[in-house]
Amino acid sequence: MMWKCHKGHIWNSPLHHIKYSNSWCPYCGGSMKLTLEDAKQIALSRHGECLSTEYKNIGEPLIWRCQSNHQWQNSLNHVKNRGQWCPFCIGRYQSIGDMRKLAQIKNGDCLSDRYYNSRVKLEWICENKHRWEAVPNSIQQGSWCPHCAGSMKLTLEDAKQIALSRHGQCLSTKYKNNQLSLLWCCKEGHIWQASPCNVKSGTWCPFCYRYKREQLCREIVAKYLGPPSENRRPDFLKIPEHPKGLELDIPYYDMDLQLKCKESNTKNI
Repeated sequence: MMWKCHKGHIWNSPLHHIKYSNSWCPYCGGSMKLTLEDAKQIALSRHGECLSTEYKNIGEPLIWRCQSNHQWQNSLNHVKNRGQWCPFCIGRYQSIGDMRKLAQIKNGDCLSDRYYNSRVKLEWICENKHRWEAVPNSIQQGSWCPHCAGSMKLTLEDAKQIALSRHGQCLSTKYKNNQLSLLWCCKEGHIWQASPCNVKSGTWCPFCYRYKREQLCREIVAKYLGPPSENRRPDFLKIPEHPKGLELDIPYYDMDLQLKCKESNTKNI
């Protein structure tokens, strides 16, 4: 038979259990095995959420989120039977140990040695070993690694480290934002300008890529016109801005001809 107690719990039980065993609501009595769905319903009743996707037993910690977007871990037993809820809203999390537990929910850690208050920045590290500083309030409200999220503001040192990882250099001495071009140098000594955003996204030396195209173009043209001139930096292109001279792609001085390689064709300029 189906029964319902004064708290709205519904369960099945034979009549003789109710009549002769003096039993009643297993939820109120704590003998009913709970499920993940029960946890979600309890959180919903408190205007929050249970974020866990697996449930083992009433004593295992689950991940919860309150209506203020704070996240924490606690067992279903404590939440259901002891009435516990968000420790951030009641101001209980006030130690560096609590911050480390908070970071562990996100598979990271808090690297700071001391907790001051919810508005003083602490150092954090994510599971991908990215480090950054953030106030506890922002972490409690669900934010996490800005590097993984792609919102971290880069610095000149970041640009230099990216270049170094590609066996090159960032030659600029000033940095404004990740959209303005910086000066870069690859391991072959090619120098060009590109924004940190583009370089961080995977672009690199355009000349190294261009060199492969030029070689193919030179081989094709040489079959019809013969070998081009080996002097690719003529004197008439040496100007104050470029004292070493601008470089021509495929020059034929005796024909008064210079060919320039494009993405998909060879053009007479």
